[in-house]
Amino acid sequence: MTFETPAFIAANVAAAYLFAWCTTPPNSTAPPKEHTVKDRLHIFVGRFPTIVRTGVTAVILYHTLVAGLTVYAPARVGQACPRAQNCNAALFTWSPTTILSLLSIYAGAAVRLSAYGGLGRSFTFHLAAPERLVTSGVYAWIQHPSYTGLWLIGLGLEGFHLRWDGVMACLVPEGVYAMLSGWGLTLLAGILAVEGFLTTARLGDEEEMLHEQFGEEWEAWHGKTARFVPFLF
Repeated sequence: MTFETPAFIAANVAAAYLFAWCTTPPNSTAPPKEHTVKDRLHIFVGRFPTIVRTGVTAVILYHTLVAGLTVYAPARVGQACPRAQNCNAALFTWSPTTILSLLSIYAGAAVRLSAYGGLGRSFTFHLAAPERLVTSGVYAWIQHPSYTGLWLIGLGLEGFHLRWDGVMACLVPEGVYAMLSGWGLTLLAGILAVEGFLTTARLGDEEEMLHEQFGEEWEAWHGKTARFVPFLF
């Protein structure tokens, strides 16, 4: 594994910070004691985001540590990463994969945080009908920027920090590593399928809530505005 510039460390630390920010509720509002709004994924908006935020941020910083040790203290790499030989060297330096993945994380964070700002106090992780329908700012271009942002961040992480041949290979037993070898794309497809199912379920509940709350106003906005990608989808 090689490391060419301190900018790589800074880029990864920035990615960890942005991920933590984007998975932290922007408002301190408590979830409702009674679910008056249909929310099939309410079990995922309690402690779950905290668990995910802590775990993934730790993985990104661990990745950054191992990358830094390869240059500044190569003799200690084995202590931090007992199975460094199983790691994909291209994931620990600047490469097309790491550059594109980091750009995806940064772009996703920008979109996600613009959704935070657009909704202001109305942005909550649990479903709750806002007082007004926001159709300006990023919401003039797409209806669900928070999900677009999360998907971009997720794709960046899954193509970089969360790969089984990335830093997690440091801790995976040889037998498990051999079993996973060659199944990377299959595992990724399965993960994306689950994420797609969850997104679709949450999207349906959210749009049903907005339709009931705002009626024709929502229908007009919904009919002329893309869901996730401006002018496309």
